Amino acid sequence: MSNIIPAGHSVIESIANENVSHAFGLLGHANLSILDGFYDRKFPEFIGCRHEQGAILMADGYARASGKPGVCIATCGPGATNLATGIAQAYEAQSPVVTIAGGIPESYTFREGFQELDLVSILKPLTKFCGRLTDMERIPELMQHIFRIATNGKKGPVYLELPEDKLLNSQIDYEPVPPEEYRLVDPKPVGDAKAIELAINIMTQAKKPIVIAGGGVVWGNATDNTIKLAESLGAGLMTSYGRNDALPYDNPLFLGSLGRGGSIEAIEAIQECDVLIALGSRLSQMTGSMGDNKYIPKSTKIIQIEIDSKEIGRNYLVSAGILGDAHAVSAKFLEILKEKIKYTHKNQNWQDKIKELVAKRHARLNSEGQSTSSPIKPQKVYHELRKSMPKNSIYTLDAGAVCAMGYDRLDFTENKTFFSPLFLGSLGVGYPVAIGAKVARPNSPVMAIHGDGGYLFNSQELQTAVDYNINVITLIMNNNCWGGEKKIQDALFEGRHVGSYINNPRYDKYAEVFGAKGFYAETSDQISDAINEAINCNKPSIIEIPVDPEELGKDVKL
Repeated sequence: MSNIIPAGHSVIESIANENVSHAFGLLGHANLSILDGFYDRKFPEFIGCRHEQGAILMADGYARASGKPGVCIATCGPGATNLATGIAQAYEAQSPVVTIAGGIPESYTFREGFQELDLVSILKPLTKFCGRLTDMERIPELMQHIFRIATNGKKGPVYLELPEDKLLNSQIDYEPVPPEEYRLVDPKPVGDAKAIELAINIMTQAKKPIVIAGGGVVWGNATDNTIKLAESLGAGLMTSYGRNDALPYDNPLFLGSLGRGGSIEAIEAIQECDVLIALGSRLSQMTGSMGDNKYIPKSTKIIQIEIDSKEIGRNYLVSAGILGDAHAVSAKFLEILKEKIKYTHKNQNWQDKIKELVAKRHARLNSEGQSTSSPIKPQKVYHELRKSMPKNSIYTLDAGAVCAMGYDRLDFTENKTFFSPLFLGSLGVGYPVAIGAKVARPNSPVMAIHGDGGYLFNSQELQTAVDYNINVITLIMNNNCWGGEKKIQDALFEGRHVGSYINNPRYDKYAEVFGAKGFYAETSDQISDAINEAINCNKPSIIEIPVDPEELGKDVKL
């Protein structure tokens, strides 16, 4: 039975077919034929944003929080170039973001027409797929293709451009196809049997093992398997840089996150480790300590499990490399170890050392919470967050020194609850990502944590949150400076500060201008009340806390 619909509407039908509830974007003349497909329909729903960077970051947040593809719809020219940072962010986060842009008309091409840019060439290095389609009959096929590319293997962003004139003047026959007929809905490659056998032999001989959980554990929902693996081996547990939600922070084997802004106890443990099982981790530069790879000893035997072959052995030589899904491979490990572990003796001294370091970490974090100094120390703020925020809360961290201190100081009980700029280090991403996460998980409290400078990069999206009643809490720690750069100027340029001090509005008052709720906590005893009020106010909100600028970066190495 034929179903003739406008070409642009077939894009929306394809999104609905993937069970994606929302799409984010900004209208422009070139994408109006696509947006018309949202008219008078509830699913999917379109959320109109105030800037394309905000829109694509919201799609990224939606994808990270839901596990489904996030969708962004943009227009041509500067509308599409504004996407670049957000697409790069999704690429670094391995986030399946699908971007569809209305392109310039075919009649404009090769004439330096209005907003004519070779966007495919510009965005191709940042995407898993990037192309322009001129045959509108193929829209359903290409939509299937880009969803397949975005979600399979190492997930990531894709970009598809559709010419404005072709969209406006084309009708096509659209017939929905179940996703499982055109892509692997739950691909979990188990890895090579010989490589797994080699890894098992190394594990069972380990005296001081550690399991580090990366993004593959988060995306593969492999948390339980990871914990069981560590328990079987008598291993310590830690997370790689930016993947802090891969493991629950209250686990008795959890030593904290490794890498920039991470746990000093995790660093101490890794330097004694003889066998490291990197589960779903690329063992990136940021995990190994900002490029010098000084945390992991050269003598450590590394077993690396990764979904992307190019990451295995990239930053560290491996004793066993396994190309596979973190959940499937860890399940196979557990199956084999169930028998072999009977003949393996765990190192009690190592287990005692892990227990000692875990207790040391908890004592250190608790002691930070006793501070009553003025101005407020950022460590105290994070203590209050751990105490006051519900256990199912989702946090997004922006880039910057004050946010980097959060990597070691926020608590997580489940995965897909922590989103950061990761290796891109882009300022301003925290708030739009938080909006997208809240849309995906409306019943979970969502907090974006920012420094005073980074928030203004995308603060216009506060209006989007107000318009659509997306109740994200924004916490801004204000030190009136670019803290990370100021630290470098102090260390390398004898304290010659150029451009590092900034002035800001009162952010609680800024919130009120937009119709949101503002809170100001000037003393440490006001923080908890402000958090509780923000949780219960049923509005987008901003909590501003002035913090000690001299405290920033003390435990965050360059």
